[in-house]
Amino acid sequence: SLRSYLRNQIENGKADLTEQVVFVQIETGCRISEVLKLKWNRQDTDVSGSGDQWSTLEKGNSQIRIYSKRRERVVPISKLGGLKKFFDGIQNDIEEGWVFPSPRTGEPLN
Repeated sequence: SLRSYLRNQIENGKADLTEQVVFVQIETGCRISEVLKLKWNRQDTDVSGSGDQWSTLEKGNSQIRIYSKRRERVVPISKLGGLKKFFDGIQNDIEEGWVFPSPRTGEPLN
């Protein structure tokens, strides 16, 4: 299955950026925009109002907080297969800003 393939790629350190993004989507059920705009920490500019959208990793990479369409939801990730380990592993390389920055611009992928 795709899930097994992606887990294997992640565990062996062979996953490219696209595979990493799809892995997070499959494991969490998050929309592509929520994953691409995922930040390590919430910023003061991430406000909760009409038309605003943000998503952040929180509490030691054990949950994703998402705000979209005037609603907030929390996606726990501590018990999902290998996802917390994945985030902990890549956080050593990128400690702030976007989880999946564009290799060219440093901004979120689009």
